[in-house]
Amino acid sequence: EHYSKKRRPTCSAVQVVAPRTDDAFNFSKARPAEHIGDIEVCEGGVGPGSITTVLANISPLAAGHVLLVPSCEQLLPQVLTEEHFLTGLRLLAKSARHDFRLVFNSLMAFATVNHFHWHGLYLSQCGLADGRLPVEKVERSVVAGAITEGRVSIELLVESQWYVRGFVVSAGCRAGTPGDHPPADLQALASLAHRV
Repeated sequence: EHYSKKRRPTCSAVQVVAPRTDDAFNFSKARPAEHIGDIEVCEGGVGPGSITTVLANISPLAAGHVLLVPSCEQLLPQVLTEEHFLTGLRLLAKSARHDFRLVFNSLMAFATVNHFHWHGLYLSQCGLADGRLPVEKVERSVVAGAITEGRVSIELLVESQWYVRGFVVSAGCRAGTPGDHPPADLQALASLAHRV
């Protein structure tokens, strides 16, 4: 009931990729009270998605459910590009909480606004006490690559353990990255994942 009263009308798009229209709602039209703040994703605020606007979600699924809009003023359509994917990975890396997840939904997959945005959720606030989505616990089989230094991997979900076919794209660190737990190669991950 709460959700149905607050949700904006669904986009009338009949395709997954559609141009943005000037008269439709976009997040630059959000009320000032919905603006939580801005996150500098790239040092110096330079580059695609370098400043990401954080907005209160007027139809939250759980406490802490926010919208993250990279380069809000550019009014980019709701299409997942390599730059958006990389911005999302950088946003995740900035979080101090391991239960923070970003969710993307395209037009024709219940996106109600054709202006690029991520949904930010804290899984512990969604009733997932272990801080993981159920799909994250499903057994996988590697079909290409490996999660080792300098490599990217594609794994299929074991179908007998999940409701639909699916895959996971993971990356090892860049070759030669020092440290006991070096960070994943985000650029390689974004480059492959947005094309899949």
